[in-house]
Amino acid sequence: MTARQPALGRDVNGIRAENRALIMEQLSDARRVREFSGPWDVEATWLTGFKSKATVRGHEIPFDQPGDIAADDTAPTPHEHLLASIAGCLIAGVVMHATVQNVRLTSLVVHVSGTFDNVLRWAGIESAGNPGYRGIDLRATMSGEADDDTLRDIWDRALAGSPVAQTINRETPVITIVELA
Repeated sequence: MTARQPALGRDVNGIRAENRALIMEQLSDARRVREFSGPWDVEATWLTGFKSKATVRGHEIPFDQPGDIAADDTAPTPHEHLLASIAGCLIAGVVMHATVQNVRLTSLVVHVSGTFDNVLRWAGIESAGNPGYRGIDLRATMSGEADDDTLRDIWDRALAGSPVAQTINRETPVITIVELA
């Protein structure tokens, strides 16, 4: 790869030059960065059958289950959204780091896969074991107008700083309150 980079006043990775300057300014101010730490709130509502929807900042995210468990398979499952969230977060991180470094990306694909450890626990058939993923595999293919070391560094920064990947990568307590109406 060449180290050719676009001029500072040009759009990079679909981000307008003035927005790129704003991103760089915001990221240099720790107080402003902390402002987007949250809380991030999502409200999910059961609809019917296995269907539900979540609402976040005015956006709706549908959920369903596969047809092989008597669902309609009209939307991804919550666990598929989780895998997609890892990929989406990593893509956003790569784009942000590349853009701030003035590196034009030419392609980026992130493939995420996982297999449940013991889905029988989720189904209530077994009471032991982990119903979650036993591990999550990530494979990224990326290219851009920078050398391989720079692109790998951009990926490593995105992974290390990914709120979604790092929440999953470490033990994160889930605190619950159930209100019975």
